[in-house]
Amino acid sequence: MQLFFVVALIFYRTKRRKLIRLMTGIAAAMSLLFLYIDNLNDEDGKEFTGRIASGAQIAGSLVCPYLIYKAITSKCIDFVPLAPVVFTWVMELHAIVYSIGIDDFYMLLANVIFFCMDGSLLSMFFVYPTEKKKKNLKSPIPTVM
Repeated sequence: MQLFFVVALIFYRTKRRKLIRLMTGIAAAMSLLFLYIDNLNDEDGKEFTGRIASGAQIAGSLVCPYLIYKAITSKCIDFVPLAPVVFTWVMELHAIVYSIGIDDFYMLLANVIFFCMDGSLLSMFFVYPTEKKKKNLKSPIPTVM
C-alpha cells in the first residue's frame, strides 16, 4: 500500500525530481542500515533494531505537537478526524501493556511517549470545537420582505 502511494506521488507530483532524490536517499540509508545490522551479532542486532524502531516511533509522534499548536492557533480542531486519534490512543495503550508483558524497555518508552502525545491531541477535541463557527454576514443591500 505504501509503495502504491509513493508511485502515485512520483507519477502525479509536479516536483518529481525532488521526490525521487528523497526516495533514493531514504532507500540508500535503509540499505546501509540493514547492512550494518547484518554485520552485528544476533543480540546486538536485535537491540540496535529495537532502538531504531523506538526512535522512529518517537519521531513519528512529533507530529502531535504541531497538530496541537495548529488547533490552539486556529481555535478549532476541524482538520483532524477524531476516529484515528482515538484508535491510535487505544492501540498505544495495548502496546504499553504488551511491552510491559514482554519486558521490552525501548518499546515501552516509545509507546508511552506516543500515548502521551496522542492523548494530548485527543484532549484538544474536548477543548476546541470540531467545526468553525460561520459568521452571519449581513448583506449591505437592504432586502424587502
